[in-house]
Amino acid sequence: MNILSYLDSKGINYKLASGGLEATFPCPVCGKTNKFYVNTETGAFICFRGSCDTHGGLKDLINLLGDKETEIDIKVSEKPREIQEPEPIDSETIEEYHRILLERYSSFKEYFEGKRGYTIETVKQFKLGWGNGAVLIPIFDEKGNCVNFKHKPDPTRPNPAKGMYSITGRGRNRLFNIAALMGEQKPQEVIIAEGEWDCMRLTQEGYIAVSATVGTGNFKPEWIPLFQGVSKIYICQDNDENQAGQNGAKRIAKMFLDQKITTYIVNLPNPKKGIEEKVDVTDFFVRLGKTKEYFDLLLQTAQPFVEEEKEEDGKRLVDYLCELAIGAGIIVFLDQSEEPYLILPEQPLVAYPIYGGKLRGWLSSLYMEVSGKSFSGDTYKEVADYLYAKAVHEGKTLKLWNRVAMIDDVVYYDLGDGRKAVKIDKTGWEITHKAPVRFKRFTHQLSQVEPIEGELVEVLEFVNLKNEPDKILYLTYLVAGLNPIIPRALLTLFGDQGSAKSTAFRITRSIIDPSNAGTHHPSKAGNLLSPPKDEADLANKTLRHYCLYFDNLSYCPDWMSDAFARIVTGSSYSKRKLYTDTDEITINAMPLLGMNGINLVAEKPDLLDRLLILEMERIPEEVRKTEREFWDSFRKALPRILGGLFTALSRTLELVENLKLGHLPRMADYATFATAAAIALGSSQEEFLSAFNQNIKKQNQSAIDSSAVAQVILQFMEDKNEWEGSSSQLHKDLLKLAEDSNLKIGGSSGFPKASNWLWKKIQIVRPNLNNFGIKAEHGEDKASSTIKLTKFSKDRENTSDTSSIAILDTEEDGSIDGSKPNDVADAATLFESEVAGKEVVATIPRLWDESPDN
Repeated sequence: MNILSYLDSKGINYKLASGGLEATFPCPVCGKTNKFYVNTETGAFICFRGSCDTHGGLKDLINLLGDKETEIDIKVSEKPREIQEPEPIDSETIEEYHRILLERYSSFKEYFEGKRGYTIETVKQFKLGWGNGAVLIPIFDEKGNCVNFKHKPDPTRPNPAKGMYSITGRGRNRLFNIAALMGEQKPQEVIIAEGEWDCMRLTQEGYIAVSATVGTGNFKPEWIPLFQGVSKIYICQDNDENQAGQNGAKRIAKMFLDQKITTYIVNLPNPKKGIEEKVDVTDFFVRLGKTKEYFDLLLQTAQPFVEEEKEEDGKRLVDYLCELAIGAGIIVFLDQSEEPYLILPEQPLVAYPIYGGKLRGWLSSLYMEVSGKSFSGDTYKEVADYLYAKAVHEGKTLKLWNRVAMIDDVVYYDLGDGRKAVKIDKTGWEITHKAPVRFKRFTHQLSQVEPIEGELVEVLEFVNLKNEPDKILYLTYLVAGLNPIIPRALLTLFGDQGSAKSTAFRITRSIIDPSNAGTHHPSKAGNLLSPPKDEADLANKTLRHYCLYFDNLSYCPDWMSDAFARIVTGSSYSKRKLYTDTDEITINAMPLLGMNGINLVAEKPDLLDRLLILEMERIPEEVRKTEREFWDSFRKALPRILGGLFTALSRTLELVENLKLGHLPRMADYATFATAAAIALGSSQEEFLSAFNQNIKKQNQSAIDSSAVAQVILQFMEDKNEWEGSSSQLHKDLLKLAEDSNLKIGGSSGFPKASNWLWKKIQIVRPNLNNFGIKAEHGEDKASSTIKLTKFSKDRENTSDTSSIAILDTEEDGSIDGSKPNDVADAATLFESEVAGKEVVATIPRLWDESPDN
């Protein structure tokens, strides 16, 4: 009997399609009506329901219907019967349908241009037409003859039909746009799309694309020779929530692989779970608004298709590799941002992203060791997916740190080999293999040398700082740099060319967080970064660096200034959660930030308040050294410098818990910790506070110098004790002074052109004016807004006076166990020997203390 007789014997109520070549009836597996097709001559079958995807040959069909192939005798044509092709559709008919569509194009413009993203040129190129209540897509054969029309029922009607159909009896399964493969010169690249609409959209974007007219499941093996000579074949099917498109892509790729042709599968973005059923090419460009450059990236990252690999015992290789990894001691978990990470048994202190390259290299080596074989990228992806699922299922969460961690007043410094860290607490420091923390590791980060006993002050031999206050500020910055839980000042170096600004930063980076990122240099571990291009670039660097040092900044635009100010005190960045389109995770970062340049480029007061400003002088030629000589000397000294840094940090941790500042400046936590560091390094509180206040003076002066409004107000109040009037009158008076002084008018740093902007500009520099003895107030009367400027007495020469430093818990006569309060030159010794455990208050006089408002 033949196929149809067999179906009759089973009592199956089928319908014939494609001129009798196919029989369709409800799927025996999923029960879906009108989705199950059987070839009436060969017995090959397929269910087009994506979640089912049942398919196979005649023997599989017999088994599926409950029989054994050995008991059923079905005669199958070795060669399908020849189908008499009908006459081609004449060109006049095609042009007539096309003409009608163009005449009515205004009715279809929203559909073609809005829903499909087509240009009128694409409509004309593919001769789209209108007839019989449907949009018509001409289907041409390899000879260029039109052999069928694909019908899209009127898409402009309310609730239009979703499907499409072809003219019965004309062979509905064709290769759309087959002409692209028929030339003597084969294209370099071809994309096999899913459906005519996507094929046309890809063509509009400049790609060569083809598609099967009956869907991804009916791509014919006999079409494959047409692709001979094509350098690269991509398969881009719909990304369906039920995996139908993905399965179809693999089925097509397997056909090519059977003929020893490699294809590359393109993965479109995932559909939103519960909201979208799929994402296709049209969705990609239109609904998601993606660009050709983005699609090019998908092509570049497309992976070659390989068959699923199995072990010799039949076990899936993926399952075997998962067992191998878990058995070797791999640990999987989620970090504080719910990102998946793993810890390798050989490097218990460092965590790597599950989807990073480290896992693949480690597992490849392990599998090669036990089997002598390798595995494919697709197999690795499935292993990573399993480990991710395991991490989510187990729900284990660990906080990860970048280079430096701090828990319960104990600091752990990552030496970078994955096995050892330096533990620093109040009693000292030691190298340990048992740190209770885990570190992130980025590819640019290098291992650090092992520290030995030494003195931090040795670093000053390699940093071009000339005056003692700047040396104190720099050394305390290094110590505070190893406290990852407080905001640290933004280190700012400026000075002439040849003053070794970049060298100072390279030294600093080599000590705190050695890295090969950025511009390569003989320092090897002190590479610096070029200025960020935009906020996205800055955010990426912020999340990947512990030391974020930018070299040779000549300009600091407003967006960068604002972003730098946020980074100093800790920034949060949002990114899409893995495998989702809508869920976001928040990542917090507070790296050490620094910048250098010939000039001080920061202008906005909010950023200036956070700067540690060190000015450097040009190094005389007679004392210069070659790069090689200089860095060889530094590398020899680095273990001692590092040990000295850890010793200073240990002493600081002991001192800081009892140290409080009487008046808190803007960077209060930093000032407190740095004061303790100065004492730990053997300086007095007076010396540090004097240096710190000089830095505040620099901040205020820079704020004034960067503000045209502040400059003219100081000039305006030179001969006045008080002024009060309308904003418009003050704007008029100050504008004349600004013009006479040739100051910039307009712009972010210039004098405002309009009076309604005057008070907003004054507010920005109000604290800085306060520090120069000018109080500014704003009010409203019936007619207009008013501004009042008041000069108050302020002895700016005494702003760095440290005589108000007070140490509490003293004797009645003002001494500390017999020591007079002014006998504090050896403050560190005094603290350790006499007042351990007592509260110390160090007062940093605020430059605004005498203001009536403060």
